[in-house]
Amino acid sequence: MKFQFGIIFYSILEIITLLSGVYFFKLAPVFSIIFFIAFITIATLLYKEYTDSKRKPEVMNEKEIPKEINLKKPLTYSITTIFSYLIFIIVSIFFLILYIDKTPKQEVFIMIMPIAVILLFIILIIMKIRKVSDVIISINTVGIQLYKQPRMNWGNIENQRFRKRYVSHPESRFNERGEINYLEFFCKGEKFEVIIDELEISPALLEHYLSVYKKISEKQSN
Repeated sequence: MKFQFGIIFYSILEIITLLSGVYFFKLAPVFSIIFFIAFITIATLLYKEYTDSKRKPEVMNEKEIPKEINLKKPLTYSITTIFSYLIFIIVSIFFLILYIDKTPKQEVFIMIMPIAVILLFIILIIMKIRKVSDVIISINTVGIQLYKQPRMNWGNIENQRFRKRYVSHPESRFNERGEINYLEFFCKGEKFEVIIDELEISPALLEHYLSVYKKISEKQSN
């Protein structure tokens, strides 16, 4: 039911943004690009909702499981973030086009702000593209490796568990709480946490993989 609601919600937004883009294209072509970017962004989220609703857990046993599993943030997460940055760039360009001929020469310094915004978000887009291939968590028979940290051996990992956190806005009129799933474990007395909702895997499947790799490691050490 969750995914069905998401698909309907994003489909309605798709129609609204597309019609808005077509309408503003005649009035202000540059400004209309914002709506077309939003259209592509929502299409990406809609595709993710649909594929998530159809995806079946790929449960593997000890013989089928690969030597190592590298988990990254979903590509749709990076795409939507980049498109969000593009919106700020388009708005700044639109501002420049509107005022570049109307602004007195002595007030040209006002144009520095939108130019700075454009440069800032171009840098953020480049940084986001470079991080697309970053591995957030790597799991194998040796242990767990978090983002750009040394790998932790299974023998040193303890109190491994999956937890939920509930967050709510204090000023909200509705008694609704958002749910965050994360993995928690200790290694040599140090606590580590990984937010699972930001990864390309479900909590149940991640728990299965961790269990299988740990069992293989225990068998190999005996």
